[in-house]
Amino acid sequence: MSKQPTMKKVLNVMTTAALVGGVVAPIVAPISADAANTTNLVDKVLHVDNDYKSGDTASNHIIIKEDDVQFDGTTDTFRLTLPSGVKWVKEKYTGQIGSTDAKFEVVQVTDQDLELKVAGDWSKAMDASVQVPMFFEVDGAEGELKVSVDAKGSTLTSGQYTFAVVSAGKTATTVSEVKTISDGDEIGTIRIDELALKSMEQGKVTLTLPAKFKWATQPTVTIGNKTVNADAITLNDNKLTIPVGDGVLSTEKLNTIYISGLKIDADKDAAYGDIEVQVSGDGITDQDIIVAKYADYSSEVSVKDEVPTVLAGRNNTDTKDLKTAEILIKEEVAGSWLSNRDVQIEFPSWVKVVGYEISGVKGFAAGAEDALKAKFNTEIKGDSNEIELNNLPGQAAGKTREFKVKFYVSTKADAAGDITAKFSGKAGIDGEVVVAKAVAPVNVDIAKANVKTGIKNQAIGNVTLTEAAKGALVKDGKVELRLTDGVKFSEKPTVKVVEGNL
Repeated sequence: MSKQPTMKKVLNVMTTAALVGGVVAPIVAPISADAANTTNLVDKVLHVDNDYKSGDTASNHIIIKEDDVQFDGTTDTFRLTLPSGVKWVKEKYTGQIGSTDAKFEVVQVTDQDLELKVAGDWSKAMDASVQVPMFFEVDGAEGELKVSVDAKGSTLTSGQYTFAVVSAGKTATTVSEVKTISDGDEIGTIRIDELALKSMEQGKVTLTLPAKFKWATQPTVTIGNKTVNADAITLNDNKLTIPVGDGVLSTEKLNTIYISGLKIDADKDAAYGDIEVQVSGDGITDQDIIVAKYADYSSEVSVKDEVPTVLAGRNNTDTKDLKTAEILIKEEVAGSWLSNRDVQIEFPSWVKVVGYEISGVKGFAAGAEDALKAKFNTEIKGDSNEIELNNLPGQAAGKTREFKVKFYVSTKADAAGDITAKFSGKAGIDGEVVVAKAVAPVNVDIAKANVKTGIKNQAIGNVTLTEAAKGALVKDGKVELRLTDGVKFSEKPTVKVVEGNL
């Protein structure tokens, strides 16, 4: 009789016993001495200035909540300690803190220490907690501030908890995008963030442009969920003043001012380049920020990467050896290109353009990439060094147009030097860039030898051919040596490979 079923049952029983044991074990195990008796946490981390002092209402609290052990019937004391450079606002701590039932009683308060005693009836609610308000004053502290809970042998859990961060300044001003603009164009949205609670003040904010620039439009300004009355905002040439009225700023959370819809006018002799705005005001950190780049209607034609080497004389059967660097063609200012005009792209006369790749098409109207490809397809036949593009696709509203292109080029066998692409025409795209470097496939070194006229079978010097780049000598290809007129080989020369593998 087989014993396999019996064995199977035994295994099942053992497995069940092991599982039951695994469930029971944690229940009967003793509680670790490190088990948490309370859960302590700070409900909000404040960002404050280096002279911050709490107001009549605390902006954050440290919450102490029962966890494994109930406080009912205990009179334990514990201590909350602030770091150096921060002081308790002592007059705020008298009597008791907490609800009708669960509460703490203030035993003693000094600049750094707040000593509390468990009081009240904690038995009426499971997981009862008390929120201890954080009334404090910053007096020299910097960076992250932590309050320490010292259990002092009580049933509380000790630990350190971040309750505030002292910021380096009152505010930080940024712009959503540094646009390249022309006269009268709109810049990005300016944002002023409060870094420290209550650091912004009632009064005004001023934005000042450099000389020869002036604000052209009334902006939309919001502070929190409030919009500043446009009539109260003043424009005075290069100075914009925004009022910050009473009751606009929050004292409970960090404020942010958004300034959008601003346009800038430039004098006829204003300098091209970065436009830097001075930001100042009541409770505002003085700051100079670049909000835009002023430019004329023009284009960027550039190559960012190192240009590749192209072996002279190669045909278009293997285009990977014929690829140029990628060219970026970009409007400096929206509307710089005239869509109904032409663009000429010219390479050196010893170059033939045999192919192209387009990518990074941006800012054009819908269907632009296909339209550009169609124009290149029409122009590139592999027999010319020139390309003419007629009627560039139009722009999407307010967008600057750009695209990237790589070309595939073939050169004459004896060509060498920089391969350039020159852009010109009436569309507004101008520039010249080096896109590749042509080199001879092999370097030839001929040892000098003296020969005499009319004498046969004279030895000439060794001719050494060295690849200019790996793979320049193509398998199954030919190398042809030609002597000058009136001279011929008297016998086949000896050919051998002295380095490499052919």
